[in-house]
Amino acid sequence: MQRLGRWRPTRQPARRLLSTETKIVVNRTTYNQPGRGWRPTVGICLDGTSVEYIVEAIRAGAMPNLQNWTSGHWEAIPSAAPGCSRGLAAAVMPTFTNPNNVSIATGTTPRVHGISGNYFYDAERDEDVHMNAASYIRAPTIFSEMERRGVKVIVTTAKQKLYDLLAANLDLSQSIVVASETAEDQTTTAHLARHGIEGGIRALLPSYAATPGIYDPRISYHSLDTALALLQRHMEQSPMTPAMVYCSTTDFVQHQFVPGSPEANEFCAAVDERLGRFDSECSAMIGITADHGMNDKVKYDGTPNICYLRPVVDRVGVKCRIVLPITDAYVRHHGGLGSFAMLHFDNKRDAREAHGELCRMRGMYTIVNKAAAADEMSLPKDRLGDIVLVAKRDFVFASSPEEHDLSQLDPGVKLRSHGGFSEMTVPMYFNFKLNDAYAKRLHSGEMRNFHLFEALCNGAGQQTMHD
Repeated sequence: MQRLGRWRPTRQPARRLLSTETKIVVNRTTYNQPGRGWRPTVGICLDGTSVEYIVEAIRAGAMPNLQNWTSGHWEAIPSAAPGCSRGLAAAVMPTFTNPNNVSIATGTTPRVHGISGNYFYDAERDEDVHMNAASYIRAPTIFSEMERRGVKVIVTTAKQKLYDLLAANLDLSQSIVVASETAEDQTTTAHLARHGIEGGIRALLPSYAATPGIYDPRISYHSLDTALALLQRHMEQSPMTPAMVYCSTTDFVQHQFVPGSPEANEFCAAVDERLGRFDSECSAMIGITADHGMNDKVKYDGTPNICYLRPVVDRVGVKCRIVLPITDAYVRHHGGLGSFAMLHFDNKRDAREAHGELCRMRGMYTIVNKAAAADEMSLPKDRLGDIVLVAKRDFVFASSPEEHDLSQLDPGVKLRSHGGFSEMTVPMYFNFKLNDAYAKRLHSGEMRNFHLFEALCNGAGQQTMHD
């Protein structure tokens, strides 16, 4: 096993590195289980952060910690070679927040864990619903299984909608889960008090006069700072108990600003500062990825490039339910406009009639039936429409002009969104040298973003075995 160096905190015993003696199997993947005294494991999902954001920030000198790690022992894309395949992973389809965060948390695909989007048609309830409840998850998370083995689990997220999904099957008297969006409510205050933190989130993070709003870039920093403060507190109180941390940010900056812009570089610089603190103050084994990338979805004049689906199916004369799985509460992010859609037909035979007309739409990349989508994109078949649509890189789907209020988007800001194949490529970086097996997988492009914790747990030891 490769040695990563030894860290000796003040007045605390030396912390051992990851070993391969104890195994835990989650969703048919075997993980090295952290043991007493091991370095904390920290996985970070930078929501909507395509690799171009990081490359441009490094070029601008905005990420000195990441740049130092890159030039040393980080398995990352060098700033001089942005087109290189090193440090790239693939997200799951559709490239939305919920399915990808749950994939990272479970270490598997939506076909297994069941989360097919942010939003779907629930046939049992005969209504469209947000896919935020833990009851929709069909697989255990890595976190819940690690908790059962005595690992301290800390999960923070900027978005409240991920709270129940990431906290699924966790014992909240043992693990800590905080959503920054609702960090000051009574439930969170009581939860923190149960873990000995009196005074709530402001006592934990006294540098914040108030928790930032969901459309404030600082809410991502708040999520990272919460994870860092909770980890530091745990290490002070229980230095020999292993810890696993997951932190998910939000993508408001990425929806608003292109890579290399001053605002994007400022965001990356703030993230970089916190990465440095996780590394230097906690000696954590850190892995970074994203849930999806981000692209402009506009015409040459800067107006949104929208494929309206309702007029097309009406022209064919068929009835169907149009589901846009990007739908969530954060309308200023994307206005409910994404590059992935599902159609449920009243008469299943009508799907064939509509198929030809939909194929002729200018922004259409591909249309597949339910069975093909489940197979090719590894999605849960029973939670898909009769046909699944994916748009081209610079197009998004909407139902109709009447059903979509574009005034929800920030005026003067170009529409940037995600959901299609074009947003699948995401960064994957580690602050330690991967062993040969995982380095080969990363450099060859075989890694998925849901392999994050597999590489964190196994990448410094022997390779993973699958049942």
